[in-house]
Amino acid sequence: MKANVVKKYIGDFISLPRNATHDDIKHKLANLLEEVFDSWARSQLPYDTDIPDIVLFDKVTGIDFLVVEVKAGATKSKAELEAKHGARKGENACEQLKRYLETTAIKWGILADISRVELYRYDENRKKLIHEKEIVIEGRSIDQIFNELMEVRELIRKETTPPPKHVSSPIMYAEKLRDRAILLKEAILKLYRELVNYGVDIKEYRLLKEVMPAIITEDDFASKTVTAILAKLTLTYNSELSTRTAVTSPELIREVARNGEVGYLSYYMWIQDYMATKYPQVFKSDVDLFNWWIPYSSRYDSTIRDAVKDTYASLNIRLRTIIDYVMRFKPPKGRDVLGLLYQFIRSKHEQAILGAYYTKYELVKFVFDALEIFVGKAEKKNYVSFGIDDIYLNAQLKILDPACGSGSFLAHFIERALNYGIKRELERSDIASRVKHKIHGIDVDPLAVLTARTELFMLLSQHLASPYHINVYWGDSLKLAEAIKRRKTGTLLRYFLPNSEEYFKEIKAPIREFNRELMNAYNIVKDGVHIIVGNPPWGRRSEVKKKVRDILVRLRHYDPETVAEEYMCKIVSVEDVRAKYFSRRDHNIFVPFIIQISNMLKSGGVLAMLVDARFVASEWGKPFIEFLERNSSFLRVIDVSQENLFIKATSYPALVLLVKR
Repeated sequence: MKANVVKKYIGDFISLPRNATHDDIKHKLANLLEEVFDSWARSQLPYDTDIPDIVLFDKVTGIDFLVVEVKAGATKSKAELEAKHGARKGENACEQLKRYLETTAIKWGILADISRVELYRYDENRKKLIHEKEIVIEGRSIDQIFNELMEVRELIRKETTPPPKHVSSPIMYAEKLRDRAILLKEAILKLYRELVNYGVDIKEYRLLKEVMPAIITEDDFASKTVTAILAKLTLTYNSELSTRTAVTSPELIREVARNGEVGYLSYYMWIQDYMATKYPQVFKSDVDLFNWWIPYSSRYDSTIRDAVKDTYASLNIRLRTIIDYVMRFKPPKGRDVLGLLYQFIRSKHEQAILGAYYTKYELVKFVFDALEIFVGKAEKKNYVSFGIDDIYLNAQLKILDPACGSGSFLAHFIERALNYGIKRELERSDIASRVKHKIHGIDVDPLAVLTARTELFMLLSQHLASPYHINVYWGDSLKLAEAIKRRKTGTLLRYFLPNSEEYFKEIKAPIREFNRELMNAYNIVKDGVHIIVGNPPWGRRSEVKKKVRDILVRLRHYDPETVAEEYMCKIVSVEDVRAKYFSRRDHNIFVPFIIQISNMLKSGGVLAMLVDARFVASEWGKPFIEFLERNSSFLRVIDVSQENLFIKATSYPALVLLVKR
């Protein structure tokens, strides 16, 4: 920083007349602060937009650190400046600055007019502004103002030391990102409702409600959309590709983000287009039901865009806080951070209905530890024709998670395979190449598929050049297993989605991709896999139905009892299996699920899945016990219910290990 240059800008600022316009004050102050902090200023937008006048960000890292709100005219005291009108009705300037700091997740803020500069620090714990320093402009010399600005510079720089780049705890990473994600979700949900009010039909939401065996509210749809955004940004900043290109450079972000109210939205759209050439399974819009919010969509005209421009401006600045975070922190790879984050922001009713809870890393590791021991014993007894080497290194041996969620089991398998191969002095690229052919996942939730692919690409991109294909697909494993059993290839799409023709006319790309996903999944598992592993959905029928009915009552549905029963049919989607294993009040979801997906397992293959340990002593567990006895040549059940192994769930897990007869 050159003192003479700063003093020149101080002179420009104090030479402004008392009747200077708001924009004159804003631009002069922005120029001055850029020199003081050796930074860049952005968000210099029209005054009637409800976002800060100035945001300063670091030239090197691109991280925002200071919000500045400018008021026209002169004041005689700090109190008079704070009492000036804010941007919203009934709000004063101090309250306005506090709101901006909360929204942008920035610690430092300045209120200024032509006569004074007031510095505040936002205390996140107490949710209040703390006044730190006042610089009076009128009647002061340039040297006096310069010295006090340097004190402000030192105070802010000392308090904004960049935190460690890598975060070792996935929970800590997800918790830090959660608050920003919730703010983004608020803007996404507001945009959705505004578009619907203007007559825009968000067909992706209708399709998701039909495909998913759960109640998907507008709030749920917004949560899924935000998680999809986070997945794409996380992969952009954490794949090895990002270190070799300018896609994440602060210079690029600065140039694109200068595009006023939609600068960060423009940057995100640029990322999507560029990364689609590298990771089409994550970024290509045909795969995605969660791109509906993108600005300038052809589905609505300029009149609607003008009507929602303020919401886009809010969405833009909230997206910026997300980008700042993923730029600053590196998540622990292989620890399913996105899955954990989604658990934090998704609705409780979706978790409860689907019986889908986050599986802790320690439990995932335990499952594979137990699987190794089990396979070792089964091999010695000649129950299986493969051993530990085959599990990790044989590219022809297929491993499947039929309810893969966000990919925690598959990601951990990749890590284990890499460690196993390195100990045998194999090249990492060779191991990774084998692993990508071995792992397979299926999930009924397209968001789960998107996040699982993201996690796996982040792991594999360290060792393989993109593009390449990940065998994780969108589909219902129950129906897919039935299709394999009955050889329903010709009518697969119609079997999964009876109204597919109606949707195909309206949103061709997702339906075409859904059909392709189903066929890919079918072709991979039709001849059977060697190992099935994972954590299937849990939930007793009576409990799940009550939760569905209670949600419908809260949503003021006209016939909650009938619709709740319809959801029971969607949860266990195969009629014959449902009638046999899920018709009575105490039957559990996991029983028909595991019995059905065993159709995907080769004879002599191994199943390692977590279940509700209470099946051993319950009436509803008898069909499952009969299945185990009838279909296994080697069997172990391990009770692991002593530990709290799921996030936000009271669970009693047991691990079932069997060799299929």
